[in-house]
Order: sequence, then C-alpha cells, then structure tokens
Amino acid sequence: MEGWARVSERKKVPAWEKWTVGLVVAACVVGWAGLAWMQHRAKEPVAVVREHFIFYPEYRAGTWTKSACADGRAGCSDVAYTVNVGACGPVKFEWEVLASDDADTAYSYRGATPRIDEGAYALYAVLGADSRFLDSPALGKPAPGACALK
Repeated sequence: MEGWARVSERKKVPAWEKWTVGLVVAACVVGWAGLAWMQHRAKEPVAVVREHFIFYPEYRAGTWTKSACADGRAGCSDVAYTVNVGACGPVKFEWEVLASDDADTAYSYRGATPRIDEGAYALYAVLGADSRFLDSPALGKPAPGACALK
C-alpha cells in the first residue's frame, strides 16, 4: 500500500506543461503528414512533367489535363498542356508518364499538336540530366509572324 500512497503524493503536472507537450506532438504530426503529402504529390503525373518542362511566362496561361493511357496500362497516365502559341492558335503538348520511383525516367514527350517547329518559339526550358535547365534555342529571338509548322 505504500507504493499507492507515493503515487497519490506526486505533484500534479501544471496545465501549461500539458499544453506545451500537446502542441509539440501536434506540430510533429502535422510535419510528418506534410512530408507524406509532398512526397505523394511529387509522384503526380502533372507534377513530374511540370518539374522537367518549365514554360516561359508568356506561355504559362495554358491548361493542364491528365487521363489514363489509351492502352489501359496500370500506372500509366497521359498528360497534356494546351496553350495559345501566336498565329498557331491552341497547341497541345503531350507526355506519357509511368508510375515510377525515378521521376527522371518516368515520362516520355510525344510532341505538340499541331506539329509546330518548337525550335522557332521560346516555349519552355527542359531540366537536363545534370539538373541544369536547357533553354530553348529561340530564347531572346522574336516569335515568327506566321505559324511555323514542321
């Protein structure tokens, strides 16, 4: 019985200490949940493409779409970005993105529709294998007056 008496004699923990511990635990939970969410979001097909293809400001007003691949493969998504490109009107850029832990090899670029000469327009920069941006060869040059098709 002496053990029980000692337990009841302990000092009570002040309320401010309970709240402090509670806030620290809550902050840790929120931090881990945020990390898990960011890791999941980094594997989203549109995020994979946006990380590797950075459209220049004049071409950022487009629309991103995502759908399942036409052949129905598991973990395969079709990603498209549609934007107005000068005299060509709306141009659709398409990628195929596969579910993979390596985001650098998880996509393949299909091209633009209509088939414009992408070298004639400063549309986007590409993130290279060495983590450097490869600028468009047309960067700093005026855009063609007429639609430049391939």
